[in-house]
Amino acid sequence: MEYAGLLELLDSLQPGVAHVDAAEFGVVLNSYKDRFINALKHKGPSPEARRQVESLLVATPKYGEQRLDAEPDKRLALLLSDELKLDEVTAVELLITAAEERGAFTAEGAAGVFFEERQAALKSLLKLLAEVAVGVVRGAGEPAGGGGAGKEAPTSVHAFAPIVRAFVDELLGDGGGGKLLSRLIEILKDNTLEPGPSSRIPCVTDEAGIAASRALMLQLERRLASKCLLYALFINQRAPVPVVAELLDLLHGCVVKSQRVGPLDPFLAEQTQLVLLSAVLALTPQEERGSQERALLQALASSAQLRDQASPPGLAVPTDGPSATLRLAWGVLQCLLQQASAPGSQPGEDARRPLLEGCAAGALGYLRQVFKSPNFRLDDSVHHEVVSVVVYRLVGQALHADDTIGRSMQKAMADRVSPHTRAAAAAAAAAAAAAAAAAQLPGGMGAGGLVAPATPRAHGQVQLGFGGAVGAPGTPGNAGAAGNFAGAGGDAAAASAAATAAACGDLGDHNGTVLSLLAAAFSVHPDLWLNADAPAGCEARPWVEALITRTVMSESMRNSPDVRVPFLELMTSFACGEYGASLVLRQFAEMARNPGLEVLTWRKLFSAVIEYCVRYNTVLAEVQRQQGGPGGALGVVPPKEERLMNEQEADIMAAFLGLFRQVVEQGAPSHVRAFLEGLERELSPALSGYPLFEPMFQLMCHPVPNTVKAALDRALASLAHFRDMAPCLLERMLACAHAHTEREREIVTENSARQT
Repeated sequence: MEYAGLLELLDSLQPGVAHVDAAEFGVVLNSYKDRFINALKHKGPSPEARRQVESLLVATPKYGEQRLDAEPDKRLALLLSDELKLDEVTAVELLITAAEERGAFTAEGAAGVFFEERQAALKSLLKLLAEVAVGVVRGAGEPAGGGGAGKEAPTSVHAFAPIVRAFVDELLGDGGGGKLLSRLIEILKDNTLEPGPSSRIPCVTDEAGIAASRALMLQLERRLASKCLLYALFINQRAPVPVVAELLDLLHGCVVKSQRVGPLDPFLAEQTQLVLLSAVLALTPQEERGSQERALLQALASSAQLRDQASPPGLAVPTDGPSATLRLAWGVLQCLLQQASAPGSQPGEDARRPLLEGCAAGALGYLRQVFKSPNFRLDDSVHHEVVSVVVYRLVGQALHADDTIGRSMQKAMADRVSPHTRAAAAAAAAAAAAAAAAAQLPGGMGAGGLVAPATPRAHGQVQLGFGGAVGAPGTPGNAGAAGNFAGAGGDAAAASAAATAAACGDLGDHNGTVLSLLAAAFSVHPDLWLNADAPAGCEARPWVEALITRTVMSESMRNSPDVRVPFLELMTSFACGEYGASLVLRQFAEMARNPGLEVLTWRKLFSAVIEYCVRYNTVLAEVQRQQGGPGGALGVVPPKEERLMNEQEADIMAAFLGLFRQVVEQGAPSHVRAFLEGLERELSPALSGYPLFEPMFQLMCHPVPNTVKAALDRALASLAHFRDMAPCLLERMLACAHAHTEREREIVTENSARQT
């Protein structure tokens, strides 16, 4: 149980929990260097050890000489040895340990000790690597091997962070890093401990006597090893070419196994993703290293073996996400290296092709799935931050590499979103033709100005908070509840959009894909963007800023839900804390001054809410007039009219309301109150004296999609943070509930009368 003791020591190094002598801790830690490099290596079965067990007299290093009984001692020791490929004497020690520490002299108990010790080894290594990785993310000094002295990490878990950093630096330096990486790769490739169909130890028991399958124990073990691999490369990305080749071979094996098993194994899916991120790190330049590693990168780029693994010549565009992402990373390496070697020159076709093919095959879209993984969502903040930084760096480096080839990749991404843009524009045009001219809130009060007159073309430049000034676009179309709010209503338009999407098939990465990926990364690590001084990702920021600005000003932002929804999600991820919320409010105030960006304004959101209230009430009044029933907003809407808000419109409204809620909840109360009061004044002609929350309550009472209902509910709940608004909200909510109850009674009475 040597690693269990180390793990307990590391866990005890919390402020105020335990005090350990620094020199003693350093000595203990250094004694584990070789053990980590040879982690999980166990002596296999041997004739001499088996002879001892057969003779019933065993000399164990841990417990001395032990006399065994033929039954069950000998039988269990040989069973353990055969099943776990262990030295027979080690098997005897495991049985004795299980009996002494857990009171269970069983093969399952001994196997539990065995697997838990293996996990303790990986947990100890992971804890040490994570301590250094969090320093890299949050600015506690140079990465291991970087030569920087660094300063104390702001979130260090103990006072021995410098000792840990020195130990990890030594572990990953001087060739040790290659050995450790090779060992971790071997662990992930090893299948010898997998239980077969006829295994006599299919399950193990832990110290509490709870049974767990051997397969599950191995999955947990591989998850730890995969994270160790990722963190080690995150700290020091450079590895020898043979080790990188082993890593790419491991990734290929994971992909093949995933294709065979399918998406039903979340552990395998996560392992594939973690190994892929490790491969991305191994193939791309390390931040702030500059020319220091050019020779190492050149060795990678000129390796024929790595080229054949990452981007085989003549092979068609990859059909799986990991291969697409690997090809994108290979293109980044080639483009940036060629550009650095010959500044001003354009990289050759061997560099352009993998970059464009990786994007065309959906590399960035696949990385978006990493953040949706159930295991990822349950992981700690350090893991979230490490993964976010890796993804953010790759996006920035891909955009940088694309700049060296004339932005061919970004042009292709813009072209891919065009079919969706055209479909959305057709939907908006159909909705505009079908839209009712009425603009009135229920109760006879005029809403006014919901469908604005044509906006004149904007001239000059608009400065966005994302960096860079770009020309203002032309006038957007004037359709739908929010002026191209995806085009309200229109079954024909929705069908046209669906047909276009079906004809286009899998379009690969586009601008919306990139925004969605960035939104996912910033949602779990907002400081990556909000803290401009953070060292992690600093080189990516200019390229990402430029992309966001160009996308905001593009035609697709106004016409394509596939771009606008991710942008709203990106803004939601920025609106974290008072600073982030104020940043978003300033950004939207700036965009509101540009007529070409009307669809990205708060007034357009609430105008759309009011317009939908009008439309639903118009349809419901007509339905109930035809049915001869009393008027009201709670009648049963026929299926056709129920689709007044199609799926794309619902996605946009839910995302916009989600952003509104985030700003209200996260912003400084004084700033949020000023924002709400200003918005209410701006919308006063349409609100006709009603408070800002009234149209949200009314729309929630209509048969809108459930995603919109949930978003409205959360947006209204956010307003309750203001104590003076809470009573009004409660009163209005109770009124809605009472109206629903009364109307339900009327419907039941009418149905009973018809039946009789």
